[in-house]
Amino acid sequence: MKKLLVISLIILLCTTQKSNCQSGWSHISTLTERHPYSVFFTNINTGYIAGGFGTGKIFKTTDGGYIWNETTFPCFSLHSVYFINSNLGWAVGASGSIYKTTNGGATWVSLTSGSTHALNSVYFVDENVGWIVGQKSTILKTTDGGTTWNPQTFGGTGVDHLYCVKFVDLEVGYAGGNVVAIKTTNSGLEWRSVTPPIFPVTSIFFINYEKGFTVGHSFISKTLDGGATWSSSSDYLTGLFSIYFVDANRGWICGNEGTILKTTDGGDTWITQRGGGSEYFLSIFFLNPLNGWVVDSDGGKVFKTTTGGTLGIEDNNYIPDRYILLQNYPNPFNPTTTIKFGLPEFSDVLITLYNILGEKVTEIYYKELSPGYHEKNLNVRNLTSGIYICSMGCKSKLSNKISYKNIKLVLMK
Repeated sequence: MKKLLVISLIILLCTTQKSNCQSGWSHISTLTERHPYSVFFTNINTGYIAGGFGTGKIFKTTDGGYIWNETTFPCFSLHSVYFINSNLGWAVGASGSIYKTTNGGATWVSLTSGSTHALNSVYFVDENVGWIVGQKSTILKTTDGGTTWNPQTFGGTGVDHLYCVKFVDLEVGYAGGNVVAIKTTNSGLEWRSVTPPIFPVTSIFFINYEKGFTVGHSFISKTLDGGATWSSSSDYLTGLFSIYFVDANRGWICGNEGTILKTTDGGDTWITQRGGGSEYFLSIFFLNPLNGWVVDSDGGKVFKTTTGGTLGIEDNNYIPDRYILLQNYPNPFNPTTTIKFGLPEFSDVLITLYNILGEKVTEIYYKELSPGYHEKNLNVRNLTSGIYICSMGCKSKLSNKISYKNIKLVLMK
């Protein structure tokens, strides 16, 4: 009977925290718009989502994705949003729509594209030079921040729809679509085919001049020679739509059925962090190896990770930009578990355990721990089964500011 009660409490805990108990990803918010298509963050708190169905919309958050403010636009939908810094960004969408902000999304102005076709992806290499790709073989380039756009061609037939664009520098860039993948080495004056073995290409990402990836439907293609040759894996039974790398080794892919894949070896192997869900993940974005977001274009859900998508931290040498207390592992546990936490600076740390009545049952003090991630083992052999609150109090050695973080632990004997 006691174990049944604890199991019921575990189920309640998982549902009330709106988190996926099988991964390091949490459902943190749901937009008023069910069809978000693109997500981009400029820092740990400020991010943007483009979408809409019937009315173009951009959502902005200043708290890491929990609360979003909506701006509407006179177009059917917006498909891609990109920022070059905290103030300067662009969004593109249906019927040749282009919008630009110079004040972090406070206001947006309409730009003239010269096209009536749907625009699917926008990418800038600096404040002035950028590209847009879209339906009907559309490629547009600007050298003045978007005031004027000049069309570029690649010999497409007009039924070649481009879905994604990515540049390595001012000269070298790649784009992909329904039946084509192309490359330029002269800033778009000429584009040539670098056809991977499988189409469509829904997302493309190059780590450097030679190494890059494409995804689409159920495949991942990889090149090590700038697109001259490709190797592909099609071992996935679900659609894959977006790929993003933060460095040469660590990258993520998202797709439908709530799928999120991760690599830590430069794409040689991919592990499934999440899957088997109902979400249609169309866009994924990471700021650094730990902090990432993904959006569900069939329900408006926003998911977030602060651990790189894992239940723990893989890189203990990484220094977070704020205090972090991760979920203990294992959980439920009996009688030992591991507490993992991150410190942005030298700090004194007090970890206190409370029972469900708020009574303190044990505490551990650590003096002047260094910045980075730490693991501490917790043994509660003398406690009874139940839910406990683990509170971490941190006092900065630099500012004397005190911060608190809390998690729930389940002890099952």
